[in-house]
Amino acid sequence: MSARASKICLSVYGVLLVLSFFLLSVPGDYWVWYAVMVPFAVVPLFSGQRSYRLAGAIALLLAGLLIVEDVVAGKHFREKMREIRRAAAMKAAKDGEPDGAANRSQPVRPETNSTSAAAGSGR
Repeated sequence: MSARASKICLSVYGVLLVLSFFLLSVPGDYWVWYAVMVPFAVVPLFSGQRSYRLAGAIALLLAGLLIVEDVVAGKHFREKMREIRRAAAMKAAKDGEPDGAANRSQPVRPETNSTSAAAGSGR
């Protein structure tokens, strides 16, 4: 590999790093993106000039840290979501209302007129 390939890989790595700030996902789903960045850090690490090797090592370390941080954040996020669901289920059970949309999907009849239409038609 040449210095040119190292420079291209580091440029692609930089672009992918900048684009990672615009990802719309939940914590724990970004690690795949960071894993895709790893080969672009490894190429300059093993080829090219000394400065490219140093930049590749820093980029590889950064990608590893981002992967670990995202996995940990994903675990915390999933646990928080479990707690929210558990609290919602306990509140629903305490209130005595069924879960889901079944309660809201039933039509509500107004009880203002207690006589039926057939009973009132014999005038």
